[in-house]
Amino acid sequence: MPQSIRVKHPSANFFGGYNRIILATFSLVTVVSCGLFYLQFRSRYQNEVAQLQTKFLEEASSLNYMVKGASDHISALNTEAEFHLATHALGEPSSKLFSQLENLPGKDHYALDRIQLPFTEEMVAGLSGKGSLEQMSPEVKRDVEMAIALNALFQSSKKNIPNLAWVYYLSKNKFQSLYPWVSSKNHLFVESDYNQDFYKLGLPENNPQRQRFWTRAYTDTAGKGLMVTVAEPIYDKDTFLGTVALDFTLDVLNDFIKNAETQRDRQANLFVINQYDQLLAHPYLVSSTDKDVKPAQVALPPKLQSQLKQILQAPADQVNAVDSYLVLHHPLTNAPWQLVLWIPQQAIVLKALSGTSWLFLVLLPGLGLILVAASHLTRRDFIEPARKLVEHIETASQGSGQASISKKLDIPRSWQPWFERISRIFDENRSLLQTLEAYTQELEAKNAALQTTENLLAENNRNLEQQVEERTNQLQQVIATLRQQTQDLESALQELQQTQSRLIQSEKMSSLGQLVAGVAHEINNPVNFIYGNLAPAHDYTQELLNLISLYQEHYPQPVAAIAVEAEAMDLEFLRADLPKLMSSMQMGAERIRQIVLSLRNFSRLDEAEFKAVDIHQGIDSTLIILENRLKAKPEHPAIAVTKEYGNLPLVECYAGQLNQVFMNVLTNAIDALEQNNRASGQELVASPRHIHISTHLNRNNRVLIKISDNGPGMPPEVKQRIFDPFFTTKPVGKGTGMGMSISYQIITENHGGSLDCISIPGQGTQFVIEIPLHQQSHALG
Repeated sequence: MPQSIRVKHPSANFFGGYNRIILATFSLVTVVSCGLFYLQFRSRYQNEVAQLQTKFLEEASSLNYMVKGASDHISALNTEAEFHLATHALGEPSSKLFSQLENLPGKDHYALDRIQLPFTEEMVAGLSGKGSLEQMSPEVKRDVEMAIALNALFQSSKKNIPNLAWVYYLSKNKFQSLYPWVSSKNHLFVESDYNQDFYKLGLPENNPQRQRFWTRAYTDTAGKGLMVTVAEPIYDKDTFLGTVALDFTLDVLNDFIKNAETQRDRQANLFVINQYDQLLAHPYLVSSTDKDVKPAQVALPPKLQSQLKQILQAPADQVNAVDSYLVLHHPLTNAPWQLVLWIPQQAIVLKALSGTSWLFLVLLPGLGLILVAASHLTRRDFIEPARKLVEHIETASQGSGQASISKKLDIPRSWQPWFERISRIFDENRSLLQTLEAYTQELEAKNAALQTTENLLAENNRNLEQQVEERTNQLQQVIATLRQQTQDLESALQELQQTQSRLIQSEKMSSLGQLVAGVAHEINNPVNFIYGNLAPAHDYTQELLNLISLYQEHYPQPVAAIAVEAEAMDLEFLRADLPKLMSSMQMGAERIRQIVLSLRNFSRLDEAEFKAVDIHQGIDSTLIILENRLKAKPEHPAIAVTKEYGNLPLVECYAGQLNQVFMNVLTNAIDALEQNNRASGQELVASPRHIHISTHLNRNNRVLIKISDNGPGMPPEVKQRIFDPFFTTKPVGKGTGMGMSISYQIITENHGGSLDCISIPGQGTQFVIEIPLHQQSHALG
């Protein structure tokens, strides 16, 4: 017996699709809400990590600057010592302090115990050594004289370096100079000091490069607690003499760590370690009163203590995730130390969650209830009656549907007219179908005739559409070609304008250089003539005045005519004022010579080609040319200029072009400071207008030139366009907008360097020029 097959009613599919739509809608809203919540949380998390990294790098820079002070002082001591040795030959000591050294009774030592005026204990270091003064060789005397010459720098180091305990010089000639001064009763030279790191690490066999070095942290034998030493060897040409060193306690590092901004977060841990894995600074684990130095591992949480080396080998200045912690480290450039920070990753996560909006997740339950209620009402009042209406249509299409409305269907009253109307329509349709069948046959004959006509029209339409499409394609190709040509012309025009402006500016600077050089040459000849004759004129004048004095001495009572003439010309005033007048004329002539020399150096017509020049001479020449703008005027106060020049060799460059860059940058700095004149007088006194210029040679043999001012700075939108051609913030007629663009081209294209702008609104602007010491190619770009 065949089994009956159950066919699913179409309305079942309808309701199933409806349920799937409701479920899919709720799922989609849930996924979107969770996704938005996650994206907001991730953005907050990354922002917290970025802020932590930024604060850490700022503190690393501050610590590096603080340590640089000690390094600079030790370098200054080394320079002063070796300069003294180079300029003083062997001979009897000439220092008054050397004569105050005395042999100690009953001991094979000498010391500086009794300090006589004009010296005081605050001005000198305690000096003691082994042996007697009578048996001291000339070489040792010269070494002692050099140690005495360091007293002024000893005093400066003690005054300027916080928490400095001792500054001293330990000589291989068995003596030591120690500041602050102590008598031989409290400190006497002992040869056991030669076993200490501050001496051994400077020996030629341990330090062949003669470099500055830092010792391990240790406990001071004089009772000043934990300290660390920075030292540098002293050489007399190729002969090792000893080491000069600074001892300072670890309190200064601890104070820095405690006051650091990242340390204010109780869950962040900031500390300093050295190359020997010793803990130098920690907010609560290190104190100068400690008796022992702690290992660096104790500053890390237990999980990370065994991973210290892996942490320090990770990329510096980047946030690295280790286990459940975030770790950063920064190697200092002025000391072999590392600044390290760790913080539980959970702390950053909680901060990010605390700032994340939970509105998306809170709305999900309410949205679910709304969807369920809406689904129920829609099913009861719309979906179910619609399903019954579909079933009624199927029934009415097969027979009379009026009877089934009242007997079989339970429908809302609002839907009953629709059911009745559908039944009535189906009845009317049946009668109409019979009438239509008669007309159908008649229409079929007419349709056959119309079909032939329609086929002919369709063929014509296809031909016309094909022609229109071909013409349209041709027109689009022409339009595309014209558009591309227009873009090419606009690009070429813009490039031509920039090139024209650069050529005009370059031609102006070339003409200006020729004019300046010509004027300087023309002025130089008469000025040299005047300057060369001033000295003989001064001598002749002095001889005449001496002759008058000799005459008055031998003939105190001149004749009446001479007395009247002397009184009329005010002889005494003339004798007093004439030397001053000659001196003023000589100073003026010298000033003109300096200006002429500066103009010639700035124009650099004799150095227009590629060659090695002194960068500092070009900067100084530019400053002399701009000196008039730096002076105080009624509308603005003077602009102070400080120079911090490094020890640079001759630099291969296009000197004239480089001077043009200096002129553009310094002129912009002066303009910015003059625009800041609206500040009150008290504000200008508290923060006077200032331009700072520094130079140095980095490890990559690239010359860095930094020019900074404390003007109003630039907003970000101006800073981004500072090197764009024709961009200027100056009024019409004050600037062309090409100065910094050409400067950028000179540095980057002609010298293979870089020109960067660092500007903070309200704090000032700094331009950093970096060019190679030796150029790879001498051709202009």
